[in-house]
Order: sequence, then C-alpha cells, then structure tokens
Amino acid sequence: GGDVGGTTGSCTCTSCNTGFFGVNCARLSATCTHDVESEDCEKHSVNDMNTLFNTVSNAAGHADNTGNSIMGKGDTTMMAVGEYKCTEGACSGYDNYNDKNMLYASALSGELKCILDDASCVCNGENQSRGLRVDGSGDVKLSITAITFKNGMARWGGGLYLRDGALVDINLCHLYNGRTTHSGYGGGAIQVSGGGTIVNVYGTSFTGNLADSSNGNDIFRSDGTITIHNTCPSSYSSTTPSQGFALDTSGSVEGTSFSFQCICLIGYSGIVPDCTADSCLATFTLTDDGVDGNYYCINGGDVGGTTGSCTCTSCNTGFFGVNCARLSATCTHDVESEDCEKHSVNDMNTLFNTVSNAAGHADNTGNSIMGKGDTTMMAVGEYKCTEGACSGYDNYNDKNMLYASALSGELKCILDDASCVCNGENQSRGLRVDGSGDVKLSITAITFKNGMARWGGGLYLRDGALVDINLCHLYNGRTTHSGYGGGAIQVSGGGTIVNVYGTSFTGNLADSSNGNDIFRSDGTITIHNTCPSSYSSTTPSQGFALDTSGSVEGTSFSFQCICLIGYSGIVPDCTADSCLATFTLTDDGVDGNYYCINGGDVGGT
Repeated sequence: GGDVGGTTGSCTCTSCNTGFFGVNCARLSATCTHDVESEDCEKHSVNDMNTLFNTVSNAAGHADNTGNSIMGKGDTTMMAVGEYKCTEGACSGYDNYNDKNMLYASALSGELKCILDDASCVCNGENQSRGLRVDGSGDVKLSITAITFKNGMARWGGGLYLRDGALVDINLCHLYNGRTTHSGYGGGAIQVSGGGTIVNVYGTSFTGNLADSSNGNDIFRSDGTITIHNTCPSSYSSTTPSQGFALDTSGSVEGTSFSFQCICLIGYSGIVPDCTADSCLATFTLTDDGVDGNYYCINGGDVGGTTGSCTCTSCNTGFFGVNCARLSATCTHDVESEDCEKHSVNDMNTLFNTVSNAAGHADNTGNSIMGKGDTTMMAVGEYKCTEGACSGYDNYNDKNMLYASALSGELKCILDDASCVCNGENQSRGLRVDGSGDVKLSITAITFKNGMARWGGGLYLRDGALVDINLCHLYNGRTTHSGYGGGAIQVSGGGTIVNVYGTSFTGNLADSSNGNDIFRSDGTITIHNTCPSSYSSTTPSQGFALDTSGSVEGTSFSFQCICLIGYSGIVPDCTADSCLATFTLTDDGVDGNYYCINGGDVGGT
C-alpha cells in the first residue's frame, strides 16, 4: 500500500498500510509486536515462502534443502499475513523418513509468529508436504504463534512433527485438514515423539484432520508429553477461552480433551466467545473452501453464505452443488444419469482415484476405479498434480499424472471444446495406457498441456492398447530422451491401435528431434480427416502439418471438428474470443486466459 512519490532513482512510498513502513512500504513496522525489540523485529520479518524457509528451516543432513539466513536461537521470526506454499518458493523437501516438509528446524528456539493473532498467516502443505518438523529446541522453548497449518500431509504428523526433546508452545494456531498416511502411526494435525519432548497447546483450533490409521486424527503421542490447556497464552491471560470440538487423540494426552479458542480466527468478527461468521468472499484460488471465509465457485456461480458455510448459486449450465463442482444428472445425452453421477470428477484427486488403476509400476493407485466400459466425465477446469494425487513414477522413472492398465470405456470432458485440461506442469506425462483389455478406450475433448517425460510427453500408448483420441488438444508436450520422441504422443507395442479424430497439436517438442508431435516405434496410429461419430456430419478444418517419426497412417495434418475453448463459432469459422484476465501464472493465452505478471490490462484475442 501507500502513495508513490519522489523522482526516478529516488522513489518513495508514504501512507503505507498499517504495520508497514520504509521507502517501498515493504518493511514491517518496528512496533510490529509489543514483546520484541524493534531491531530484532526488523531482522526477521518474512513475507513469502523463500524468506520464511531461509529464516527458519535450518536442518541439514536429513533435508533436501537448508535455509541460508537462519534466525538466531531465541530470536523471533515475524510472518506477514498471507499464504505460504512450496509451489511458490523454496521448501525443505524430503527428510530421512521420505516425508516432504515445508519447514524442518533442528535445535531452534525463539518464536515463529504471525503479525496478526487471528492465524491469518497460512502454511499450506497443498496435500503434499508436512507444515513443520522440529527436532529438539536446544533446551530452550520454541513458540509457534497464530499460524494456520493447512492441508499438511505426511506419513505421521501431517501438520506438525515435534520430537527429540523439542520444547514447544503452540499458541492461537489453527491446524486444519492435515492428514497422515501411515498404517499404524497418526496425528493428522500433530505427532509428538522422543524422550524429553514437551509440548503445550493454548487457544488452538483443530478442524478436519485425518489419520488413515484411525490412530489420532488430531494428535498422536508415542513418547514425550503434550498438554492441552484450557487457558489462554500470556498475551491473552485475562481472556476466558471458548471451548471447541472434542479432540481425537492416540496415546496419553494431558490436560483437557478439547480444543480452545482465545481470539476470533480469520473469517470471523467479534471477541471470544462471541465470534460471528463474516460473509464469504469470492476468490480465484481452487483450494479456497470457505474455512476462512474465502471461497471459490469452481464452475461459475455467485458466492454466498458465511465463513464455514459458504455456498455458490447460479452455477454455470450443467453444474450444481455448494461450490458448483457437481455435474448435473443430465450432463450428457449419451450417458445414463446414474452412471454420469457415479463417475463425475471435478478435481485431481477424484480423477486419479477413478482412472489411474495401474499397480506395480506406479507409486500410487486410485481407490475407486471406473468399471471396464464405463464413462468418466470430467468437469471443466484444470487438473494438476500439485493440487491432488497422481500416479507418480513408473518403471521407466517417468512421472505420470494418470497411468491406466487394461482399462476400457471413455474418459471425456463434459464440454466438447477441450476445456478440461490435464496440466503436467512440465514435470509429468498426462496419461500412460498399457493395454485396454481388447476393448476400446476413448479419450474425448481433453487438453493435455505441459506434459513432460522421456518419451510420449502427453500420451504414452502401448502394449496392445486400443485407443480413440477425439476432439482433444495436445499442447506444449515435451520428451527428453536422446533417441525416442513424441512430444505429444508415443505409440509402441505390438497390437496397439490408435485412431485420432479432430485433434489439434500445438507447440510440442522432442529433444531428439524425432517426432515433435508423434513417435511410433510399433503398433499403428492413424490420423483421420473425418470427425468422430458425434460430429459425423461436420467437415473438419485442416490444421498444421504434423511432425512425426515412424510410420503414421492416414493424413499428415491435424484436424479440428469443433471450435476449441477460447474460440466461438462453428468449424471452419472459428473466431478468436477476447482474452480474459486471470490470476494463474501459467495462463499464456492459448485458450484466451492470460495473466499479466506485473500489472497491466489484458487485451488481444
């Protein structure tokens, strides 16, 4: 915030937002807390994931990465309000137990706290990383104050893992939606272990945490002590805390068995115990689920309701439900409503669990796989591994978003303009298919974007798979192998038969120069100059010449049967729509969505 003044080379900001000062309003005020000297407050002010990591995450040896400007023992690190995520900055990475950590501190003491006491500083593990692991605190206390640990995931201690003699106070925090995956240990929010570990919890809320083992959804104690206090920390000693939900614990937990609240959390107004839920606010962040009043209507709609009970109304046609995520029972004309409901997916987790059935050669396997011959219907939107479960590494050490074996039926978008996007984020292949059980698998109206693998960046179809690719868009795929290729598609294995109808290929690359678009080593692939049966009366529009390696049957051009997302009209008269401004860094305009990185007004088509 603030008003810009001065002249080139000597610019200034005045009237900064409350709590900030300095020539560009970037420095936290010297009075940012009442109990920290101004010099120390200045020294350890952080406002993004990189500075938070570099200031706090000091563990070496058992961590992939270590910070480079660690706070001194006994110092205070002050976090600016906002969300901190590993996809937006450096994190500790994998530890010696093969769990990913956002932050990993060893023998660290002092305080890690939010500038505001409403827990509006959020460490979001994105369902991939634990929030914080602490190995000891050097016989001096480490206080964690007014921080939300959200969407943490690890084998044990999804939000916090406190061990090896750590002395930790947890004050005014919110531990939300943490999960542990171990079959025996738990602590979706917190695990405490190691002789001499002493943890005290004051005025802290626990919401929606889960242990897959059912051993302590909120807290798991294997050693040391943890005490839940029914009093507030010293800064709120005169406040009588409000009792919350009963805690789900495993192992001896001292004190009370309830969570307590000493201040109204973000999204609520008032003074404990009279906290009133604020009206929900519309956002553009997919993971905003209303727990703090920020809510995203996935498929259009108007946000309503109050914090904790947000809703969407006036959803886009074909969608319904509290966040416009559910497909209507009439989502297609050719699928029975019951089957449509059964296999409707609207995020990466449900897509993965419904389609990705390969076991043995994959890190992860879905848990509610569609039956052979069924249809899985995708809601409009972008699907990414950073926002949900994916198959992971295969036997060739390539990462896959989805990996299907002997699967038949149809995987399709609810709309035919390829507005369901599997975004490999330049790290993962979109889909690998090993066979289809002698029955066809149809892939319809999906964009495979930014896929990357050693071969077959978008799709890798092999081992007798019978696949029709209809109305798709294969965009910006890349392969890195020195000999194989197929930035968009690789076909291999005897008996593999692939037919391609009305599908576009754009910006694909094979580092080997062997088939930027298609690489065939075995089997057959045919590019048709006709549209699939649902558009049999349409004469397709011819696109760019394809770059292929190996024998490819049919035509050597891509074809289009419907105007893709970002275009209006009827083939061949597709007219580019006006570009739309977004908040997504990777939106590059190929579908009309565009992000101006440093301000500016979006234009063009």
